[in-house]
Amino acid sequence: MVLIALRLNLQSPFFGLKLILSQRKARSDQIDLGQLLGSSSHLAVRGLALGDAIGKGSVIMADEQQVRAEILETGDLKVKSARIIINAPAEKIFDLLANPRRHKEIDGSNTIQANLSGPERLSLGAKFGMAMHLGIDYKIMNTVVEFQENKLIAWRHVGRWRWRYEIKEISPNQCEVTESFDGRKSISQSWLKLRKAYPWTQKVVAKTLVRLKEVMEAH
Repeated sequence: MVLIALRLNLQSPFFGLKLILSQRKARSDQIDLGQLLGSSSHLAVRGLALGDAIGKGSVIMADEQQVRAEILETGDLKVKSARIIINAPAEKIFDLLANPRRHKEIDGSNTIQANLSGPERLSLGAKFGMAMHLGIDYKIMNTVVEFQENKLIAWRHVGRWRWRYEIKEISPNQCEVTESFDGRKSISQSWLKLRKAYPWTQKVVAKTLVRLKEVMEAH
């Protein structure tokens, strides 16, 4: 079994979070973390369940029965992606993603406090306001910039980076969902790098997908 310890330098990732990976090997189950990170095109992130918030400090990579999200190698340091298989119809998954009142249910960053404004169901160009907490309380206004019914939705705020969800139907009741943090069009690149936002968002997209799977498959 491998334990990934996340040690917090300050209160939140955007205010100086440092993620430190430490390897602990069980005598009966030797796992080479260096090989897992270095020789593979992706990293399987396991055990990212609802109670495993970043602020709690650790995530356990457990056995094969644990829910997992697959971290993808995008080829672009400014795009952080992960994917997961969800046993639910595409329409059901998309309905949650298109409802800002439900975003808190699946938020892997634990920063969303509440939906403040906007339509109950999003569409292209729709705006929605959110109450957030990341070290301090603040509010943001998001705009939907990509939208394809039951297949694709993405939004951005004033910083111009995007949170994107893509749904690929495998069967009527099973889908592959990919979430990406896309910072390529951000007007705040120096700030994102200074605050180590990219490593943090890589963890966040994986956690969010695991939560999305749990919510979708629980009903």
